[in-house]
Amino acid sequence: MSTLPDPRSRTMSPANDSSPSTPLQHPDLSNEVATLSNKLINAINHQTNLDDTLSATRHELEASRERCRQLEEQTQEHADLVTKGVLVEKAKTEAEMNKLLQNLAEEKKQRREVEKAKKDIELELETLTTALFEEANKVYINVCHYLSFLILSRWLSQLERMLRKSMTLSPKETTSSRRNLPTWRVC
Repeated sequence: MSTLPDPRSRTMSPANDSSPSTPLQHPDLSNEVATLSNKLINAINHQTNLDDTLSATRHELEASRERCRQLEEQTQEHADLVTKGVLVEKAKTEAEMNKLLQNLAEEKKQRREVEKAKKDIELELETLTTALFEEANKVYINVCHYLSFLILSRWLSQLERMLRKSMTLSPKETTSSRRNLPTWRVC
């Protein structure tokens, strides 16, 4: 980018041109002036480029500093959240999640075992209940038979006593004794 016009391309104004063309000038001197003019123009252009680059670099530096400040604030906020326990490290979370999953699997396994044991106990309880009722029915039948036997034995004993007594009593007393015969009901 060129900021200054090339001095060689300038036309001299007639007011400034007081002397006729100077053919007496030394040709090497003219070339040297042209070379030096080119170098000056290049140096000025280079300085302008350096100034532009410096300005852009300063702007980028300021933007980078601002970004660094923002990142430092975010880092501090993040560190504060970790310190307070709001945020936890992923590795810790994954380790705890794996531990919880293992516990869950173990709990499920234990639950299946407990449910199987419960079913076994319920089946055994049903079997024992059935056997208990069957045994209770047998005992009830046996008690009824035994009570029937006792009742019949008493009744028979009374009948025997009455019979013996009736053999010794008069006929009138015999009819009244018959009315007094016991009635027994068995189970």
